[in-house]
Amino acid sequence: MTQLSTKTCLTYVSNAVRPLLLAGLLLLVGGLLLGITYSLARHTLYVQLEQEANYHLAHLKSKLDALLMRHAYLPLILAKNPLIIDYLSTPAPSPATLPYLNLYLTDLNQQAGTQDIYLKNTAGLTIAASNWQSPNTFIGQNYHFRPYFQQAMQGQLGRYYALGSASKERGYYFSYAVRNTQGQIIGVITVKINITHFEQDWTADQAPAEFMITDELGVIFMTSQKHWSLHALSPLNAEAQQKLNTTRRYNGKTIPALATQTPLLTNAAEWQWDKHTYTHVYKELPQEGWTVHILIDQQPIERQLLWITLITSLVLGMAGLLGYFAWRMSRQRRHYEQQALEALETKVTERTQALKQAQGELIQAAKMAALGQLAASINHELNNPLSAIRTYADNAQQLLTLSHYTLVQQNLTEISQLTERMATITHQLKLFSRKSHGSFSACSLEGAIQAALLIMHPALLKHQVTLNTDYAPDLPLVWADQIWLEQIIVNLISNAIDATQEQTRREIELKAYADVTRVYLQVLDNGTGIQAADLEHLFEAFFTTKSLGQGLGLGLSISYRLAKDMQGELSAANRSPRGAVFTLSLPPALNNHGANSTH
Repeated sequence: MTQLSTKTCLTYVSNAVRPLLLAGLLLLVGGLLLGITYSLARHTLYVQLEQEANYHLAHLKSKLDALLMRHAYLPLILAKNPLIIDYLSTPAPSPATLPYLNLYLTDLNQQAGTQDIYLKNTAGLTIAASNWQSPNTFIGQNYHFRPYFQQAMQGQLGRYYALGSASKERGYYFSYAVRNTQGQIIGVITVKINITHFEQDWTADQAPAEFMITDELGVIFMTSQKHWSLHALSPLNAEAQQKLNTTRRYNGKTIPALATQTPLLTNAAEWQWDKHTYTHVYKELPQEGWTVHILIDQQPIERQLLWITLITSLVLGMAGLLGYFAWRMSRQRRHYEQQALEALETKVTERTQALKQAQGELIQAAKMAALGQLAASINHELNNPLSAIRTYADNAQQLLTLSHYTLVQQNLTEISQLTERMATITHQLKLFSRKSHGSFSACSLEGAIQAALLIMHPALLKHQVTLNTDYAPDLPLVWADQIWLEQIIVNLISNAIDATQEQTRREIELKAYADVTRVYLQVLDNGTGIQAADLEHLFEAFFTTKSLGQGLGLGLSISYRLAKDMQGELSAANRSPRGAVFTLSLPPALNNHGANSTH
């Protein structure tokens, strides 16, 4: 009786303790899984947040660089303008010259899309300006204290950001010294551009990140948050404040530090401000002396982590309950469930194997499709470099066996140059394939020629065409669309290649030169020339002298239309003793006074 009671008690205790042990084990496992899930999710989300911040940083820096570099050349060109040089060189210039000079600067300012252009003498006194009619005109103002003026007087390209002392408007300044024929500095030309629209564009784009741009002293002069503007990341000492007052960079304003307990150190990955924690990335711009900061609030990440934790806890809790009830039921129907489980496992295994096989076939099909697309798009342009790389690699193996290490190194150098060449070709093809709607700007004709030759180089080699170039020195920039210009050059070279096919020695020559009003590019070939009856129809759509299936007759027609849209001309003629010459003429950038239009 006692033994039975003891056995019954032990069984009762075992049955009571076992569920508690199982529950404890489930809680322990659930807690570990919850912790692992939270850690993985947190790491993943913060890595994505940092990647997003770096993307916005690169985007902002790219736009800022593009804006600044778009106008950096302007003071260098204006410093060589004969009108400006003559005015500064004349001891007592005619009073009638100054209004003409002001109108010229006003017109140029409108065409270039800059904020102001003004001319100073060597003492820093402004003597002509594009805003000569404005109540806040710069004429009569002395800017000798501005660093950009001092840099220009030292023969450098002056670059500086500041608030205008007269206009009170923020801007970036480019300055360059004007020299007379003896090389003496006789004045300084300054171009001011407006960069405050960056803040408006950032707000209009509704970017999830905040940005700020600081100068070398840590002063925030541009930001997406108005209450951060003209504050310092950390308190300025008396020397720094005196430096700002001397240059009048911010019109003598006292620059307070941001009201935060955590200063934003340059190398800090996080920053706390106003109960918010931000992920912080930055990029220094040494040429301007600026630092660009991107800040993304971590609060949405914390909310996502909270939801992930709640959902994971709910799933684990439900899984734990299901496991517990399954355990309870298994005690009653162990044998039946074991058979059902074995059958289910067999089906799951079969289905899993079938799914893995189908997934493998799908992945292989996708892989082969991608390879087919790549081969179809780049085979023609990259086949020769790949063959050369194979040859150099085979030679390197043989030379390595013979211990000719110097020759092996030369072969490896050639392989490196070929791979760089392949990367250059694919990059240029990508740029060339972009669609343009006609965005006109000052373009380098020589640069467009080089870009077109990168694309046409394989065709020149394939057809054994000798290409000669003759560029006049100091070619002026042309007013054109870069992509359109490259397209015209590619079409002309391609036609020239076709025209020389019947010649034993195939030659093409590119000439570039300029006169007072136009810049010219000539493409000359030693082909059979153009029939007199075909000359008047040469630029008509679908007109072609090639055999059926060799061309649609649209290349020259499109090139002719593009040249017209860029205020240029495209003409053709025969040359002596044989061959043809196509001449493209375009207006120089400085002679274009029309609106910067888009067709």
